[in-house]
Amino acid sequence: MSLEQRYDAIVLGSGVGGSCAAALLANEGCKVLLAEKRAYLGGRFSTSDHDGYLCATGGLAVQVGGPIEKVCAQIGIASGQRCTQRRA
Repeated sequence: MSLEQRYDAIVLGSGVGGSCAAALLANEGCKVLLAEKRAYLGGRFSTSDHDGYLCATGGLAVQVGGPIEKVCAQIGIASGQRCTQRRA
């Protein structure tokens, strides 16, 4: 079975834009493949570990009422909800 037969959409890059696009498509019932070249998701909106210190690699905040919050509301993520799981 080819990729075209398994997925309705393939999104390249798991930064804010790619993650939002993939989430919106999946929320509409599409079968989505979100591909990322790095070992972690988030693109520039993530953190890296340097000798036990977590360092932001990009965005530090999300605008209240901005586009990311609107996408989260549209796919059922409550405002103010946080991810607490750290990658190994």
